[in-house]
Amino acid sequence: MNKRVFRFPRPRKRENEKTKRKLIIVLVLMGFFFYLFVFEDGGALDIAKQLSMKYKLQQEIKKERQKQIELETTIERISDSSRTYYLEKYIREKTGRTRKNEKVFRFD
Repeated sequence: MNKRVFRFPRPRKRENEKTKRKLIIVLVLMGFFFYLFVFEDGGALDIAKQLSMKYKLQQEIKKERQKQIELETTIERISDSSRTYYLEKYIREKTGRTRKNEKVFRFD
């Protein structure tokens, strides 16, 4: 009464090995592309650095334009011959001279 039941061998080991190989290949490729897109020239880090540098340069340009406007107004005030007060004030501030009996308070 002992009947032997024939069972087909399961080929799961081979399938598991194949899926592991595929998974490893996919992970290696993903890692390679991640490296290329993040760390290589023109990657995400390089783009982020360029954007921050662009922002800093734009801020510097704004400051320099403001200085330019201030200098232009100073030149206009000084060059106007009817306004000798501004010329005198500018020269006294830049050279540090004072009038007689005048006290200068500096707040730096």
